[in-house]
Amino acid sequence: MTTKATLPAPRSPLPARDALQTRPGYEEIPLYAPGTSPCAIDMSDTVSLWGAPPAALDALRDAAATATVSHYPALYNAELKAPLAEYVGVRPDEIVTGCGSDDVLDCAVRAFAMPNGILAHAAPTFSMVPVYARANGLTPVGVPLTGDDYAVDADALLATDACIIYLCSPNNPTATPVAREVVRRVVERARGLVILDEAYAEFILADPDTRAEVFTAEAPGWERVLVLRTMSKAFGLAGLRVGYGVGDARVVREVEKARGPFKVTYPAEKAALAALGAGLPWVRARAAEAVAQREKLSGGLRALGITPSPSAANFVFAPVPDAAAVAARVRARGVGARVFRGLPRVAPALAASGGEALRLAVGPDDVQDALLRALGEALR
Repeated sequence: MTTKATLPAPRSPLPARDALQTRPGYEEIPLYAPGTSPCAIDMSDTVSLWGAPPAALDALRDAAATATVSHYPALYNAELKAPLAEYVGVRPDEIVTGCGSDDVLDCAVRAFAMPNGILAHAAPTFSMVPVYARANGLTPVGVPLTGDDYAVDADALLATDACIIYLCSPNNPTATPVAREVVRRVVERARGLVILDEAYAEFILADPDTRAEVFTAEAPGWERVLVLRTMSKAFGLAGLRVGYGVGDARVVREVEKARGPFKVTYPAEKAALAALGAGLPWVRARAAEAVAQREKLSGGLRALGITPSPSAANFVFAPVPDAAAVAARVRARGVGARVFRGLPRVAPALAASGGEALRLAVGPDDVQDALLRALGEALR
């Protein structure tokens, strides 16, 4: 005997609805698009052109052979926090890790954003800062740098009454450090979180002649500060995305809530541990080499009639008129450079270049020689 299927009752038509929408202002957020194409020698990113520590590469190969990819990595990367804390001189509970320091930045903004709040930053600075501000419901407010040395205007930043203030030292793209008195003034008077990005700290520490300073170890004593650090620059691990933040344990705890439990993969963690251990002498030697090569590159640029800003990082910032056209001619000769256009004309060199500049990573002699040859031909 068969039974007749009972058909469901006819559905009433769905009421008309508006088109699916994002939060106001979100649609205008652009995707990251540095505007580069493949080339033989790429100096457009601020990564290590010496590669990665051999010890880290060995650990990565071992991890790939033994990792159980069907399991999650370590919860909150507890094993990685101890050597990181020892490296920078703080306690493990004053460290938060992430998928690159920009991930930690995004999590910190999400944790401390206030409704209808402002994120204030120097201009120009790291291009993702206004993106993370808008993505987390904040209004980014850029405060132009001042003078020939691209100084940060502490009082103008504080006058925005921002719930988050972002400082980058050395600053990207200008390569210039933030003075201690500016950092102290902002930290002492800010009403919300201060994020101090020290992605290039290793190059300050490797330079015996610099007047720039690193504030990482002091951060836990400042109750409203998070210092960002990364293993993408001096450590040569940009492809593995390992970053961290340092601050008061209460600040770190709030950022970890936004971060989630699993961010740094098992292979990346093992490579980072090796770089902090057996690989650390290699890292420090390459950072010192980058400082020496930076001065050689700056001298070569001056010989071509280009005046870079004084740098405390592993790259140089060089105002150049019609920078996009110059970079295109350089790329046609196999060398990549990062182009910046429409920058605030805050210094005479930027005013003379029409707000255009090139950012060039430092590297070994053969890399820099190729750049200078290509640039000389492009300028002619």
